[in-house]
Amino acid sequence: MFELIPTGTKIPFMKYKMLMILFSSILTFTSLYFILTRGFNFGVDFAGGIELVVRLPKGTTNGAEKLRKSFARIGIKDASVQEFGSQKDKAQEEYIIHFAADFADENVLRNTIEGALSSYAQPGEKLVTGFRFTGLEKAYLTLSKPIPFEELKKQMKNISFGLLEVTNFETFGREASNEYQFTFQSISGLVQRELVKDFPANDGDQVSIQKVDFVGAKVGKDLKLSALLSLFITAVLIFVYIFIRFDLVYAPGVVLSLIHDVTITAGFFSFFRIDFDLTTVAALLTLAGYSINDTIIVYDRIREVAKHLKGKSFEEIINISANQTLSRTIITSGTVFLTALSLWIWGGPVIHGFAYALLIGVIVGTYSSIFIAAPAILFTNWIREREPRTKKAA
Repeated sequence: MFELIPTGTKIPFMKYKMLMILFSSILTFTSLYFILTRGFNFGVDFAGGIELVVRLPKGTTNGAEKLRKSFARIGIKDASVQEFGSQKDKAQEEYIIHFAADFADENVLRNTIEGALSSYAQPGEKLVTGFRFTGLEKAYLTLSKPIPFEELKKQMKNISFGLLEVTNFETFGREASNEYQFTFQSISGLVQRELVKDFPANDGDQVSIQKVDFVGAKVGKDLKLSALLSLFITAVLIFVYIFIRFDLVYAPGVVLSLIHDVTITAGFFSFFRIDFDLTTVAALLTLAGYSINDTIIVYDRIREVAKHLKGKSFEEIINISANQTLSRTIITSGTVFLTALSLWIWGGPVIHGFAYALLIGVIVGTYSSIFIAAPAILFTNWIREREPRTKKAA
């Protein structure tokens, strides 16, 4: 049965609306400042590069420091080394290593190959029409005209591909296509071969590469654009949904609350330099859905209360509605928070970004439903009441 007068504690939420709006404004603009000036610590999904999961022999001491030295010896001086999983079980001691894949830059290699084959090109002729990687084990070269294969193969042997070692070079497809295929030794095999020199086996347990991820710079850039576009489309669709579900008085508050929650959560990632990757974007979209759901619960109650208490001011109606949904909000938000906290503590580094975003987002999203979305209704309702209304409009 619908409850006209809330029981229990009556908290005058709207009494503190200006204080909370000021607090949220400072937090939002501070987050924007860090996002615009410091940016994000993009993971391999967005920054591009190579990410390895390395398992060291049991009993290895100072593993992270030794790994940095090993990669520096290989020629990778800016490798980021992070502990992975639980370090209590030394038989499962693993690390995530991330480093840039500048040696696999398609544009640089295309220009290098073009320079190596310059003697075969006419003045102003573009000989290399295509060069592309497929992962880190194959690459394809396309020329504008044929070159004797043995001469071409000899020229390709003189080109350095950085960490990549060419194991085979052959024609690809039809002869008239002038397309050729490079085959490289796997990066995991190459790195493991070098790491074995610095990490001797212990009781048969030796260093091993558990996982290799590679994202090219162009793909990373496309993923950034897609992630931003997905957040924008989400905001637009939510605005349309709220407009249809309620009316134009309610819709702006929902979008404002959504922007507020996502911006502040992203600001924490920027400030604390936490890895920002596709998992984080998934968390932000999850947060958007959670925040909107919480706001709609409050909005629904405001609309129901407004029908029954027409003599009260809109501010009183919001206070009553917020109090009636308070217990539900505490239980729901508390449950999600504890779940996210469990993921953050025991979920491991792979899911840390997702859990961290939810931890911050649940707190921000819960109070924004009352102190951001609800006051926005007061403002839009005030604007509507000030507009001259004809009899037809009334």
